[in-house]
Amino acid sequence: MLRNFIVLTCLFTSVLSGQVLKPAAVSEPADYEFIVLAGESIELSVEQKEGFKYEWNDGGAGKLEPILGTGKARWTAPNTPGKENPVNIKILAVSERNIAAEKNTIVKKVAVLGGDIASQPVLFYCDGPGPARLFKSAANQARGVKYQWEIVRGTENLNLLPEDINRAEAKFKAKKPSAKKDDVEIKLTYTLGTGKEKKTCEYVKRFYVMMPVSLKKISRENVLEEGPDLYGFATTTKYRVMDQFGEPLMAEGIVITQDITLVSNPNGISAKAIKVDFGQYVTDFEGVIGSRRYISSVFPLPANFLTLYEQDLFINGSCLLEKLDITYTKNGVEEVSNKDRLTRRQRLEKSKSKNDPNKVIVPK
Repeated sequence: MLRNFIVLTCLFTSVLSGQVLKPAAVSEPADYEFIVLAGESIELSVEQKEGFKYEWNDGGAGKLEPILGTGKARWTAPNTPGKENPVNIKILAVSERNIAAEKNTIVKKVAVLGGDIASQPVLFYCDGPGPARLFKSAANQARGVKYQWEIVRGTENLNLLPEDINRAEAKFKAKKPSAKKDDVEIKLTYTLGTGKEKKTCEYVKRFYVMMPVSLKKISRENVLEEGPDLYGFATTTKYRVMDQFGEPLMAEGIVITQDITLVSNPNGISAKAIKVDFGQYVTDFEGVIGSRRYISSVFPLPANFLTLYEQDLFINGSCLLEKLDITYTKNGVEEVSNKDRLTRRQRLEKSKSKNDPNKVIVPK
């Protein structure tokens, strides 16, 4: 009743203001002659006339198999729609008398519907959800396609942003990491109708919500530089981020920050000569980060040269990913995981607690 009142009120106001309201235009159904699902085959035909032969051409959009001696052909759509969608399949009817005036082109307009879901890995960090991740329908859908996204399994692991349910692209955000592989299932339903028919197809994507938990060393390259003007080396170590199942986490853009502490420099090598990464790291599309460390000294390094650093790596600035002990020697840098030592933050907290004058000591 309220809705009707609002509509009538709007109409009345418009009449008073001298405007004439027209009903909203109703979108016309798409004028495709056929709808075919991605990867599906259909049979096309034209009325065969005596004295004519037929030449079929789809421009390489799919797989076209004319049936010899007939006005028919079998056409298989690509597994992913091409840039031209709908596909115009052209049939040239040529007179067997080869008279130019007796040529005629017939066009079959075929819309290709559906295709696999493309997505980014869904991430969860130990202190909370990762960034919203984008899921996309197959590209190049025909005009008029409707979409519906749904979480079939794993609603406890992630959310679908409600404004994206009926769009070609949808964002999902993790709620908690997966307890086992492929425990999440997303479904995308494509629907397309014409004045003659309506087709629906469903595509499912199974995956799991990943949580970065460790680093794995995958390579180390070391280049020595020796006098007369320069003494030192450059060492580049690459690490891959691993998930909760010990699998490579192939995700771009994971930001890894650090606390790095100089522990020992007994030879007194100038801090300017020791190059240390102090900034943040960002994973590439393979989930890899690179750490470049080098010595650049105008004096030869002593044989017993040794400098030690401790590096604590975090995600989101608070989620501990790895603790590395970094050793600079005369011939390069070695980085070793040390899960047993305290982080710099833990030592600071311990120190504060020890020196807190308000701390109550309970007798044993």
